[in-house]
Amino acid sequence: MGFLPSRAESFWHPFYGRRFRAALLVGVGETGFDSLPPSSQRAVDDKCNELNKANHNILPWGIAQRGFAPNDDGIAAWHGVAMAHLDMPTGVEGLRWRDFVSAWAMRNPDVMCFRFRRFDRATDDAFAFLAAAGLDMSPRMRQSHAWLEAGRRQYP
Repeated sequence: MGFLPSRAESFWHPFYGRRFRAALLVGVGETGFDSLPPSSQRAVDDKCNELNKANHNILPWGIAQRGFAPNDDGIAAWHGVAMAHLDMPTGVEGLRWRDFVSAWAMRNPDVMCFRFRRFDRATDDAFAFLAAAGLDMSPRMRQSHAWLEAGRRQYP
C-alpha cells in the first residue's frame, strides 16, 4: 500500500487507514460516477440495486415507501463499490479498487459507509491525494476537517 501516508501504518493510528480507504472510496465513487455516461450510470445503479437485494437492505423500499434517501456520502460509497464490481477505472493512475476496497466491503458497501467520517484528518489526506492525482473534487467534497477548523477559527 504505497499510496497510504506513513501514519496509516502507525500503531498509534489504528483507525486512520480504515478511514483513509473509506474516504478514497467516497471520493472516487462520487467523482467517478458523475463522469460516467448515462448508460454506465444506469449499469452502476443496477449493480447497487443487486447488492441491496443480496444484503436484504431496505434502501429501495425506504426510498419508494417512506420518501427518505441516504446521505450523499453513502450513495457515493455504494456507487464506488458497484463500479469496483463492474471493473470500471478508478480515474487515478496506478490506483486499483482492491487497494482500498476490502472483500468484506465488496459484499456489503455499508461497511465503508460506517468507516467514513466527513470531518476526519484521514478524509482530508484522502481528498488531497485524489485532488493531486487529478480528480476534479466538487466543492461539497472539500468540506472536511480543514474546512471545519477554518470555520472554527473564523467564528471563535
